Parts: sequence; structure tokens; C-alpha cells
Amino acid sequence: MRKLFFGPLLLVSSVLLTACGAPSPEKVCKHLMGLEEKKKEKEMKDSDKEKKLNRCVEKATKEKEKDPERYKCLASCFVDLKDIEDVGDCEKKCKKKDKDDDDKDKDKKKKKDDD
Repeated sequence: MRKLFFGPLLLVSSVLLTACGAPSPEKVCKHLMGLEEKKKEKEMKDSDKEKKLNRCVEKATKEKEKDPERYKCLASCFVDLKDIEDVGDCEKKCKKKDKDDDDKDKDKKKKKDDD
């Protein structure tokens, strides 16, 4: 009975802790939009800025829920950027693991446990 209760609790706790310490979606999006405005050397209209910010926050929030570890990596990298053109470097650094990578990780763990 204890395992049934603590298992999901530990899983939820680990997901929440992984995303903790990461900059908020709002902070990340505002920083990226500031870099974009700086590059274009002009400020966006307030209405356009608000729409773009809302779309960015929505997308970042979904990423945070779907893959907290990747979100934490991306968010930390994005807020450290000084140039919007370096966004691709963060994407490469924090690339998604595909199913094959997950299977390889499981195989490595199983092999290590067997040894």
C-alpha cells in the first residue's frame, strides 16, 4: 500500500523540483523579445508585443509541462543570451531526446544493474 502512494508522489515531486530554479516562461519570453527588438533596432507596437508575448509564454509553459528538464535547460540558456541569433545554440545544447535515446538509456541502465 505504501508503494502505491509514495511512487506517484515521488514522481510528481521530481518533476516539480526539476523545473524549480528555472526562469519563468514570462521572464524567458520577455528577455527573448527584448533581444529581438534590439536586433531590429525598433520597438514593437504594444498590441503586437502582447500577442507575441502571450504566444511565447503559452509555448514555453507547454514545454515546461511536457519536458521539465529540457525546459530548465532551454530557459537558463535563453536568459543568458546576449544576441537573438544564438537561440539555435540553446536548441542544440538542449535538444530533445528521441525514443531511440530513451531506449538506449534504459538498456545501459539495465546492463549496469545486471553487472
